[in-house]
Amino acid sequence: MFKSSNIIFTITIILLLSSVAHAAITSVVQDGLKLTINYSPMTMIWFDNQLVNNGLQTNIKSYCKAMYGWSPLVCNLPVVPTCDSIRLYGSAGVGATNLEMLSTFNCTVVA
Repeated sequence: MFKSSNIIFTITIILLLSSVAHAAITSVVQDGLKLTINYSPMTMIWFDNQLVNNGLQTNIKSYCKAMYGWSPLVCNLPVVPTCDSIRLYGSAGVGATNLEMLSTFNCTVVA
């Protein structure tokens, strides 16, 4: 028969795979100089936060904060450059797979 440790291990793997399979930026809202980025899974450790324009990446990590790693990621920018997408790169936790999330989004330029 199955040992309880095998069942727990199997359930853990299934839950981990289901959370990683649905990793994505779910919405982006711009309000002047503030970007609010919602994402899934709900908790992330971010390594890179970038606005991308035709492949040119602008690092915005120092302007972004997610309280305790929870969604949403709020970025208060000094200026909003031209962009055609957003790139987030991070991990769902220590020892978890690193995830790259891309979302098309046209920034409204604010100086």
